[in-house]
Amino acid sequence: MQPISLLTAMPLVILATAAPTLVPHETGQAPSFGVYDPEPNCQQEKKITFEHLFISWATYQPGELLRKLQAIQADGHRPFVTIEPWPDRSITSLPSGLLGDVAAGKYDQRIRQLSLEIADFRAPVLLSWGHEMENVTGRYPWASKNAALYRDAYRHFVTASRLSAGNIGYVWSPVGDKGLERYWPGEEYVDYVGLSVFEFPAFDQAYYHQATRSFHDLMTEKYARVAKYQKPIVIVECGVTGSKEYQLSWLSEALRDMGNYPLLSALIYFNAKDTPGAWGDKFVTPDWRIGGCGLADVIEARL
Repeated sequence: MQPISLLTAMPLVILATAAPTLVPHETGQAPSFGVYDPEPNCQQEKKITFEHLFISWATYQPGELLRKLQAIQADGHRPFVTIEPWPDRSITSLPSGLLGDVAAGKYDQRIRQLSLEIADFRAPVLLSWGHEMENVTGRYPWASKNAALYRDAYRHFVTASRLSAGNIGYVWSPVGDKGLERYWPGEEYVDYVGLSVFEFPAFDQAYYHQATRSFHDLMTEKYARVAKYQKPIVIVECGVTGSKEYQLSWLSEALRDMGNYPLLSALIYFNAKDTPGAWGDKFVTPDWRIGGCGLADVIEARL
């Protein structure tokens, strides 16, 4: 059986009916780049490898995922999918019951439907489920103080998904905050580790008493928390607010610094405005969009 590369850089995933097997990560090669770009502004940028897609399984309609995967492929990109397991009221009456219901198999039909569409797509797909789980702020019902229950639900999702699709690389994707290790489901359930890296000066000033924080400031502490798992790392969401000049300057410095993190395989930019209230009531909703995109120029300079 021939290995198929999920990332243009190094890691290879063997597609089989069982869980994908990783070939050891090779260091010293340039990371890949991607974008979440719902408007869209960046889809014609030639240096973009991945296109990030968010799917709510509560509102998902059969066939929707496959159509979107095919559209991404038609754009010449590779799909990175984040499944957000919002509660389906016909299954879960209270948000607090979500993880228990997932672990008990009550969402297995939904998991099977989504996985079969990925299987029908045939090409490799990177897939994150229940992201930013250690950020227990009330934003996501799957981000629970009950880490054991999250681990059970995540493991059940991966196990159930593998029954229907063999072309998935599973991404366990915390924010990168302290305490994330409590949610680690075990290496057999994880092919890649995801992180979220955002530069929001107003937040930095309030919580870190710094006017700004560099990519190096943010990534060094997050990387230290996940490097021990020895899995390829993807920055699943990256964003910076401010003027376009500041955004591109910050990203340029970020790309120059990426070589200091040997496990780092890809960075995906979040080119959208955030959800209102996501950063609390104290702050104006951050807008991560870069006018006219401009990511290609930054990437070209890095390469």
